Amino acid sequence: MYKKTIKKIIMFSLFSIFIILFYNTSFCKSDVIIQKNSNEFNPIFEENTNNDTISNNNNYINKSSQVYQSKDDAYKSFFGDFYSYVINYKKAGLQLTKKNIYSLEDFYAYCSKWLGGTDGMPQVGELLGKYYFKKDTGGNLENQTIDDGFIGYCLYNKKHVELIHFLCTFFSTWRFDEEYVGIHGYDFLADPYASMVDTAKFFYYEKETIPKFIYVKKNVPNLYDFFEDYFVNKESQ
Repeated sequence: MYKKTIKKIIMFSLFSIFIILFYNTSFCKSDVIIQKNSNEFNPIFEENTNNDTISNNNNYINKSSQVYQSKDDAYKSFFGDFYSYVINYKKAGLQLTKKNIYSLEDFYAYCSKWLGGTDGMPQVGELLGKYYFKKDTGGNLENQTIDDGFIGYCLYNKKHVELIHFLCTFFSTWRFDEEYVGIHGYDFLADPYASMVDTAKFFYYEKETIPKFIYVKKNVPNLYDFFEDYFVNKESQ
């Protein structure tokens, strides 16, 4: 049913975009949905083991089962584990030294640097895309294995699971708002390079620094608000 009306659905709401991409094509299955509320879109997680709830635009959402102290803390936690995966599991430290990465701090700096151009952070995709996940166009996120890449490693070890699903949502939402027209443009698993770049892009930007042509559509800014509400432990601040 969704396939017959996909063009019309894409034009009307991001909610429909998400349903098609994450549930119909099953390329990045997640518990996240995008819910329309007046003129805004609010992502909420349907399932969670934590019973604490918070208010977000008149909707109630659960806190993540893995919260971070801040977005920067999430960045360091996620990319710190990525560094460990590349060094200790893939034994690819030599590949990092070729980019003058000799420590975790070097890795953090490399993965947060904006180079400009079309992709903004191409160095991250070029270096880490091959370690991020196995290309699986139209596939299921949960089919990724430890050997396939860092995504599979995290899912197997139950690390950053909800954050990964969130990053899938961020990827497709950004592509939707920039009106990307590639055949598999919204498919997180279709291109490890592109998904790696956009993962780094999420952490690079703050809500206030998002490019204006993206910001005015409200969907990506709402995801930044959602991240703060759902993933950040504000009681520690």
